[in-house]
Amino acid sequence: MTTDTTTNVNVGEGGLGSYIGFANDMANTCQQGFDVCETTLADMQLHGWSGEKTESLERAQEALANARMHFREMEDVLKAALPIAEQYAANPGAGDRESVTNI
Repeated sequence: MTTDTTTNVNVGEGGLGSYIGFANDMANTCQQGFDVCETTLADMQLHGWSGEKTESLERAQEALANARMHFREMEDVLKAALPIAEQYAANPGAGDRESVTNI
């Protein structure tokens, strides 16, 4: 059985929306990689593979889980800035950041 899972990840450039999208895409890509590793590992174990023959795959799967967690954290932190962006959008002509925060 062959599984084809192709994911496109856009580079995060240009601002908050693209950075959030990048973090989300990367987390999803890590999840897909984790799932494919899990399926492959289960198949290998079903056919008697174990020990050092599967250790690298197990470590790679764990690394993908850790990377997914970090990208989700990145996404959450960036989403916390959305209200700031919404306030700027709701107040056209309010000035640049430096003048608005000079209280």
